[in-house]
Amino acid sequence: RREKWYFKKGEVIYKEGQTPKGLICLNQGNVKLVKKALKGQEFIHRLHKPVNYLGFDDLMAQTKFSSTAIALTDVAICIIKKANLYQIINNNSTLSLNIIKDLALKSIQDKERILNLTQTQLIARIAFAINELINFYGFKPDNKTIAITLKRKEIGAIANIDTSNVIRLISRLKKEKIIATNKRELIILDKTRLIGLIPNLHQ
Repeated sequence: RREKWYFKKGEVIYKEGQTPKGLICLNQGNVKLVKKALKGQEFIHRLHKPVNYLGFDDLMAQTKFSSTAIALTDVAICIIKKANLYQIINNNSTLSLNIIKDLALKSIQDKERILNLTQTQLIARIAFAINELINFYGFKPDNKTIAITLKRKEIGAIANIDTSNVIRLISRLKKEKIIATNKRELIILDKTRLIGLIPNLHQ
């Protein structure tokens, strides 16, 4: 089957359970990695933007994909074949050390995410998810509007909260003048107060 290099918003790049054929390089666009919870609810456990790699952990562990990659925007990728990648790693000790460092950092970040997303207080979870979007995508030129638009359902999938609670919590943050919204855009009015809602955040 001929490899596909371009994906429209909403298209699946690879599915959980498929076997990686190589290292997928994200050259353009934004991608979410999702897993399905027991009740079929979507959980976004990682976001990617250029220039980055998809399925890296699974490829290095020589396992099947542990999640599904879906395009958040129009996406362009390329693939480094598995054999070629392993040959490069075997011949380059510096690259090998950088890979180990990258995997270790991701492990630390994942532990912090789990800690913050198991908070009993839903407001802490939604604040953490919004702060993740700020750190990951940054702001538009106004330095207030987060440079990504997501459905409330997708924000809930990051925060591990159902959509109805996301709507309620965003409304609360708006009333408290911490954020504002413009359709799907999130506008940060008081980042200090937003971060103050996250008890286990390590900056």
